[in-house]
Amino acid sequence: MSALDDAIRDDLLVLFDGFEPSGAATDPTDEHDLISAWTEISSPSWTGTVGVCGSKSSLIATAPLRGIDALDWAGELANLAAGRLKYGLQVRTRVLATQGVPSVARGSRLPRRASARVMTLRGPAGTLRVWVDLVDRPGSHGAVARDPGLGPGASRFFD
Repeated sequence: MSALDDAIRDDLLVLFDGFEPSGAATDPTDEHDLISAWTEISSPSWTGTVGVCGSKSSLIATAPLRGIDALDWAGELANLAAGRLKYGLQVRTRVLATQGVPSVARGSRLPRRASARVMTLRGPAGTLRVWVDLVDRPGSHGAVARDPGLGPGASRFFD
């Protein structure tokens, strides 16, 4: 299993306590009720986004406070998700990464690459979609192997 898969399982998905993986392949809600938020993360070897989307009620169900604005919370949740994934990848690969500020959109579905890892999570108040869309930077070819058992260029981070 790759560093990315491990970081998603061990660091990212624990943020969504109370939500269980679902096999649903469709977005969690009608487009007019959809809120999407994403944050860019990058390192010298990879770049991409981490995001969440769901209905207002699904997003609010994950909030630690009552009365919070759904759009503000969606951005904060994307920021938390990106931070947890960034940390997990840094620990596993020893490659420092940076994180941008979250962006939020209402009523739109965001395009993702076919290679993006998309998790549909079902909870008590509805469904959330969490995605991780990371790719190797052109020319990096995983050149800085961080696993002690690998030589330089022996493996790409996200294969």
